[in-house]
Amino acid sequence: MQLSSNSPNPQRIEIFTLAGLTSRGRWRFQSMQARSAHVFLWFTRGQGRIRIGATMRGFGPNTVLFIPAGQIHAIEPGTNAQGYAAYLPDSLPVPVPESPGLIKATSIFDQGQMTGYFEQISIEHGMTGPGSEHAMESYLTLLSVWIERNQMRNDWAINARLPAAARLANSFLRRLEDNHQLALSVSTYAAVLNVTPTHLSRVCRDILGRPASDLIQDRVVLAAKYALADSNQRIGDIASSLGISSAAYFTRLFRRHAGLSPREFRLQAANRNVQAQPTERRVVRRN
Repeated sequence: MQLSSNSPNPQRIEIFTLAGLTSRGRWRFQSMQARSAHVFLWFTRGQGRIRIGATMRGFGPNTVLFIPAGQIHAIEPGTNAQGYAAYLPDSLPVPVPESPGLIKATSIFDQGQMTGYFEQISIEHGMTGPGSEHAMESYLTLLSVWIERNQMRNDWAINARLPAAARLANSFLRRLEDNHQLALSVSTYAAVLNVTPTHLSRVCRDILGRPASDLIQDRVVLAAKYALADSNQRIGDIASSLGISSAAYFTRLFRRHAGLSPREFRLQAANRNVQAQPTERRVVRRN
């Protein structure tokens, strides 16, 4: 899938306002997924919830959130959430924490420092001169240092071993992330995990809030959404790449989860991207 400039590019540092990202579709946050880039978020206003694997936490304003590359997660920011999201490719030589971070910036100094770091990254991101990439790496290193120094206040610190059900849910999510394009059944995942399909679905419903079949379909539809919104692939080719040979079934599945046909979704996404681009540019210039 070819990414447009409107989506986080795993090959270079990217930064967006939360308003700029959510205006292009809240699905980019809310469905369980793993990214090939580390994610730094700074929430200056609003509240929401974050799920990483089988664990969920709430967050409020003035919160730093760090998600390492490869961590399966979903974020549900409130409608009034504001701030920044920065994406750091795992391939760049920037030291980052090994574990997730959810840390409240309680002092005025820390809050100003966080806003300053993200604003500087935004400024450098909008520049084309030499050194901008290195400058962004430097500010992201400072963000990582701040997270490391504030681990005692990390709300994501998990000291106890997860229960068996949560471990099973995590194992299922990892296999789903790695194999969602193969259109595997609940029974296939259950066999790999050495449990019955009924038990797997019950655990997913209890821990993740949805049965395994819904999670499988949702991950397939999410991949389709990215391809429809951020590439020029033919709709039939997108379905085939996700293990779906029937165009009619793909349309029914997509409409059931997205409320629109694939064609309608692509048109809506294109309109959102056109409307969001001027807003994003104004934010960069003002900084």
